[in-house]
Amino acid sequence: MAKKADVVRIHGSDSEVYELLAGYRDENGIVHTEFQVREMTGVEEEAISRNEIKSNGGKVIRTLIERCCTRIGTYEQSALKEKEWREIIQSLTVGDQDYIMLKIREVTIGEEIEVTHKCPNCKQELVTALDIDELEIIPFKGDWEIDFELPRGYVDKEGKVYTKGKLRFPNGYDREALDQVARNNIGLANTMLLTRCIVDFSGLKVHDSLVKSLSYKDRDYLLNLLKDNQFGVKLETEVTCVSCGESFVGNMNMANFL
Repeated sequence: MAKKADVVRIHGSDSEVYELLAGYRDENGIVHTEFQVREMTGVEEEAISRNEIKSNGGKVIRTLIERCCTRIGTYEQSALKEKEWREIIQSLTVGDQDYIMLKIREVTIGEEIEVTHKCPNCKQELVTALDIDELEIIPFKGDWEIDFELPRGYVDKEGKVYTKGKLRFPNGYDREALDQVARNNIGLANTMLLTRCIVDFSGLKVHDSLVKSLSYKDRDYLLNLLKDNQFGVKLETEVTCVSCGESFVGNMNMANFL
C-alpha cells in the first residue's frame, strides 16, 4: 500500500495540501504535483445536482474538483479564468482526479466511508464501514505513455502489418465523453477510449474505423494494458457476508466518496 501523503495545514486557511500521483503537465512540459483542496459547501451540492451535470458522472467529478481544488502547483484557481481552470482539471488523468476526489471527501465528511454491497451468494444487503487509510493507493510508475505491440496487428490495403505504438492514460475529458456511451454500448465506449488514448501507431492516423477493425484479441490486449498500468485509488474492498460467511470483492465508485 502506498504511503499516505503528508498533509500540510495552511495557517489561517481550511485548505490542505497533498501530492498528486502523476501530476499536471503544462504546455512547457513542467509537471505540477502539489494540490490544495477545501471542503464542499451547499454551493457545490447544488452545482452537481443540475440536470446537465448529475446525468454524467465525469461531469460531477470535474465540477467538484474545479470548485473544491484551489491550487495545482503554481496554478491558482482564483487567478485563472473559469475555462482555463476547467481545462486543467479535465486534462488530469483519471487516477489523479480520483485521488483529489478522495481528499475532498476526507476534508468534507471525514475519514470513514460507508459502502453498500449485495452478497452474491445469499443476496443479503451489507453495509461496510472502512477508513480511508484502508484504501490502497496504486502509485504512478513514472511513464506518461505505455508502449504496446499488438498480438495480431492492423493490416492496411497493401498488406503491411502495423503492431507497435503508444498509449496515454485516460483523463477527465475522456471520462466525460464516455460516461453515457459506456452505459448504453460498452463496445462503442471501448472503441472511443482506444481511439482517444492511442497517441502513436507507427505513423498511422488513428480513427474509430481503424480501432473498430482491430481483432478482439488486439483490443482486449490494449484495454488490459491500460488496466494493468492504471494508478490511483483502488476501488475494491474485501467483504465478508455476516449472514452466510461468503467472502467476495466489493466494488466501489466515486459516488461512495460523496
